[in-house]
Amino acid sequence: MSQDVHPQFRWHERGKGEAVLLLHGLMGDMDHWSDSLGVLSDFCRPIAQVQLANGSLGYRSCLIAHSDADIFSPEDIGGKSFAFNDPNSTSGYLAPMTFFLTEMGIDPKTYFSKLTFSGSHEASIIAVANKKVDVASTNLPDMQQLVRENKVPRASLRVIWVSKLIPNDPVVVRKDLPAGLRQAIQDSFVSMKVRQPQVFVQGGASFGGFVQADDSKYQIVRDLNETTKKLATKK
Repeated sequence: MSQDVHPQFRWHERGKGEAVLLLHGLMGDMDHWSDSLGVLSDFCRPIAQVQLANGSLGYRSCLIAHSDADIFSPEDIGGKSFAFNDPNSTSGYLAPMTFFLTEMGIDPKTYFSKLTFSGSHEASIIAVANKKVDVASTNLPDMQQLVRENKVPRASLRVIWVSKLIPNDPVVVRKDLPAGLRQAIQDSFVSMKVRQPQVFVQGGASFGGFVQADDSKYQIVRDLNETTKKLATKK
């Protein structure tokens, strides 16, 4: 079976979800907010999942503060300035927002002295390191990557909360694709490291490859999404 593939790049997560949902694409790599809109809908399904070089199939959202600040736990962040990453991000928004609403019982809009969206994980991390914002949400892999790249000194950051494990990003395909084509795409991703090892060298040392995935692996994301929506409606 052969199929011409024409890549389309959507750097914004919602854009990637819409490209697949609006039938502009056969498949896509989704962050999990788009996953809630696409993979967990009637239109798309996951066929592969990113695996890191250390074998990990997931990562954790976190809250960070500057190491000089008198902030050691979530109980210390009231009245501080806070930056979410992006409203379409799982670790930068969905996971911490669910934590605030369900476990802390707070409304971020009124709990913080200033609430902003930085636009990216890197921007949030750098903002905390440069003391432009008191606290921010991000994830451990992105923070560790910026430290490795010497963009921020590790000693400048303090992790004050981590989430439960979030599954790594899925590769999704349209549900209306022929079963044989879906299987061929899945097989291609899962066997890619063996067939094209140079691709993973270019992707960085932490990128290990792909493994098979199905919808059940993303139930935690569905739960986060539904909980946040329900609680936001009540406020």
